[in-house]
Amino acid sequence: KTKTAKNKTEKDPDIRFASLFPGENLEDMTLERALELLSIPRVVGVLDGLEVVAKNGKFGPYLEKGEGKSKDNRSLENHELLLTITLEQAKVLFDQPGRKRSAIGSTLKLFEYPDRSPIEIKLGRFGPYICDENFNAWLRKEEDAMKFDAVEARNVLLERGKPPKAKEDKKGAKKTATKTVAKTASKPSSAAAKPAAKTSSKTATKAPAKKATAPAKPASVPIPWATLKGHLGTLSDLERTLIVAMREEGKKAEEVAPGLGLEVAKAKGMALQISKKLNQAARAVAGTVLA
Repeated sequence: KTKTAKNKTEKDPDIRFASLFPGENLEDMTLERALELLSIPRVVGVLDGLEVVAKNGKFGPYLEKGEGKSKDNRSLENHELLLTITLEQAKVLFDQPGRKRSAIGSTLKLFEYPDRSPIEIKLGRFGPYICDENFNAWLRKEEDAMKFDAVEARNVLLERGKPPKAKEDKKGAKKTATKTVAKTASKPSSAAAKPAAKTSSKTATKAPAKKATAPAKPASVPIPWATLKGHLGTLSDLERTLIVAMREEGKKAEEVAPGLGLEVAKAKGMALQISKKLNQAARAVAGTVLA
């Protein structure tokens, strides 16, 4: 960068930037690899009189042919193709009109499980994310959506999944608020309309009703860990490893979380949910035996 006489910074036009591919680290970067990345966007050749360029976009690698109204594009299966795809291979892609870039909201991958609802990897406005019926989890920059398998998708959703935010009907809320204000302003309150004398006499004659005290609930007896251990089979591998380390080995969440790739707060929350799950399973079995 250079500084002008007005002490403002101007960008050097000779400086170029390039994004790393998924899974790459700056610590392992070589000069040869850096030069390869800096060659993107790369001109592949000319098809039908239009230039074909390999680009790394917001939603992944793709080919672009032409400009303006004549522009057309195709998705690439992985980032390395940005450096290796030939003009002949590009022609095959553009000859298949059904392989255009994925639209927002489309499903990239679908995983089905025998013990739970399906999990999908979808393309969102800000990139790919994993979801099921109840939770969403955005993928990180270094994670390649197309390399996920069923086990990895399930673990990510378990570790980072959050309920989707409910959409509010702003127009409906405004109308309701307007009607409520209008009714309140137009109708005088019944308390203000009544004479003050009647109000005072009613207050003096009526005594507040006494509420019946509800009997105290008996305290629930905690189930010992030796009993809860018998229901570890209801947990996933990640849940089982976490709860055994904390309950049986006496480790703290701060010690266990890094080894499992979890944040400390997430590990603590998971431990509470796991304990509830084990207690419910144990009580369900106990109820069946008593019955």
